Amino acid sequence: MDQDGNGKGYGPVAGPGGGFPGGAYGMPGPGYGPSYGTSDPMLPPPAAPPRPTYFHTVSLGLLVFMPSFMFGMITLSLALLYYRLPSTCWTFTVICVGISVMFMVARPVRDGPRYWFNLGCLCLLATAASNGVGFWNFYRHFSLYWSYEGQRSYMNASPSDPALLYLDAGKIAFSLDAHVEPALSYGIVDGDRFCVAPIVGKGPATTIEFWAAGVNCCGSDGKGFSCDEAFNKHARSGLVYLDYGPRSEYLKQFRTAAREAGTAHSAPPSKDAIFVAWVEDPDAAQLWFWSSGMAFLVGGSLAYMAFSLVVGLMLHFGPRAQSPMSKNKLEYRTM
Repeated sequence: MDQDGNGKGYGPVAGPGGGFPGGAYGMPGPGYGPSYGTSDPMLPPPAAPPRPTYFHTVSLGLLVFMPSFMFGMITLSLALLYYRLPSTCWTFTVICVGISVMFMVARPVRDGPRYWFNLGCLCLLATAASNGVGFWNFYRHFSLYWSYEGQRSYMNASPSDPALLYLDAGKIAFSLDAHVEPALSYGIVDGDRFCVAPIVGKGPATTIEFWAAGVNCCGSDGKGFSCDEAFNKHARSGLVYLDYGPRSEYLKQFRTAAREAGTAHSAPPSKDAIFVAWVEDPDAAQLWFWSSGMAFLVGGSLAYMAFSLVVGLMLHFGPRAQSPMSKNKLEYRTM
């Protein structure tokens, strides 16, 4: 109380709200800003963290190179590892899918386009595309290369030798008298034209143990056998058509063509007959699958990087949708 006993001078006088100037607790009073628990719609939202140095370089680089890296690594792993370590390739694919999903669900730290979501979508697309391209390349090229790595090579095989002795062969080098006899060739049509011609030596043979074979390399009547290096006088070797892998489906048609050739030319095939691609150097023929596969892999990776660059530029510098937070900022500035 003061000297007059009126209780003045010892604290603020209770306002109309009871106990606080200008009103009750939680209500704005004169001369005070917004009270606890209230907000002013006229105030701008809190600012996002400042962008780091080289923002555009880093963000564009991630959009372009991370999907390209995933594409290249998956296709390379399928080419080099899938034949013997398929589980390793699938593990790498699962990791890439996990990283992609992590990016897609990441919470953005600033207003604007969903950068991390876009990056995750690009990585997921790269993972799917690389598996499709990589498996096609593997079955078309690398599976053949690796399958011959596990087969035996034989030297100086006589065309009259029983084919049963060479069932584990991947490459066969024949004796000097061996040659393809195009006059006894034959072909059948089953979608493609499957052509065969007997491999013979100097002596007569009651059955044909070895056949040069190919697809779409003879005339409509089966004559004019020109498969692989049939006209190369120095060719005396064969790369065997194996009973597994992408070219194993050819064997059924080759056997049918050989039986019909035997009927037509009185040169029946052995029941264990072996069919080969007639070449001069079987090692070089095997290496062709490696070279072709690698060329396709590099070309595919470069093409996908170009695709990622175009998409990355479009996402990074293209039109940006205005979010509700951006609209609030604009309204605040115009008032």
